[in-house]
Amino acid sequence: MKELTTQEMNLLVAYWDGELTHAERAAVEERLLVDPEFKAGADALEETQNILISLRRRKWRAEMQQWRNELPPVDMPVSVWRQWWVWGLGMLLLVLAIVLWLVRPANEKKSPTSPADALAKAYFEAPPLRGVTMGSPENHLKKDAQSAYLDQEYKKAARLFGDYLATQPADSTLSLYYKGISELGAGQYNDACQTMSYIQKKYANDPDAVRWFLALALTGAGRNAEAIQTLDSLSQHLTYGERARELIEKLKK
Repeated sequence: MKELTTQEMNLLVAYWDGELTHAERAAVEERLLVDPEFKAGADALEETQNILISLRRRKWRAEMQQWRNELPPVDMPVSVWRQWWVWGLGMLLLVLAIVLWLVRPANEKKSPTSPADALAKAYFEAPPLRGVTMGSPENHLKKDAQSAYLDQEYKKAARLFGDYLATQPADSTLSLYYKGISELGAGQYNDACQTMSYIQKKYANDPDAVRWFLALALTGAGRNAEAIQTLDSLSQHLTYGERARELIEKLKK
């Protein structure tokens, strides 16, 4: 694999931090698609950055735990009235939780283990995160979204990617893609269908991965006919072909 030059690494970091113009971003994305060596170098650099982020997170957690361990123990006698107050508060919270569960929206009452949901989850595998944001305090929403994605907190990641895109609509290519992946991972299949379909319409040369994850979202939403049609377009694909043919057979049963 050809090593990236310093200029190429700086260009990729600026791309991931959202510091390039729309034309410059388009040029980088085009090169990632057509230059295998450049893409391999970018993937290696991103993997290194992901490792650094993970190490920083572990160090921060260890420091927080050490700080908690060093706190002096608090030994306060608890009066009877305080015990009753804590018990009463606990009961109130329990009643509130039961009420909220009973009045939750109908789309949240569906069983998470429905056949369609189980089938979509069986084939779902989140792709590695590209475009990791380093620094740039103004991009805190994007960094938070990426951290949630890396921690597999997909519902939180989908919300944060959406919040970020609302403030940075020009930076929509990868962030919109990972928003759709997060919605799929969170079981928000209709939202994932909408996001992936939008990417297909906006970008004429949509990546095959978009069609694959759109097919999974359609599967999870129970839209089998559309899922089969999308999967059929991938049936001869080198990466997705075998899984696409296998999923088609299961959807036809």
